[in-house]
Amino acid sequence: MPSNWAEWTVESEQNDSSSFFTLYPTLLAERHANPALGAGTMTWNESSDEVLDFSREPGFQCIVNFGAEKVTVDADAVIASSIPLDTQGKTVSVGRDQAVWLRV
Repeated sequence: MPSNWAEWTVESEQNDSSSFFTLYPTLLAERHANPALGAGTMTWNESSDEVLDFSREPGFQCIVNFGAEKVTVDADAVIASSIPLDTQGKTVSVGRDQAVWLRV
């Protein structure tokens, strides 16, 4: 294995709070605990062509940003994000190639 792969070992990933290794169990736990992530209806929210934004009842929203322009959301609503978000007071910015789950 190449030496630069050391940063992606299980040992390395489990000590990194922003790694996929720690994100996945968080998302799995939320999926099991949140009734909005079971059977039910989904509503597409109005957004730009570069942002995927949908809601599910009761009280769940997912935003995936594929564009260069950041999307601002309430920091207190964040359940999980694909990578650490840029926090600015009570809001966070979802940048390019980032996803966020929100409690709304």
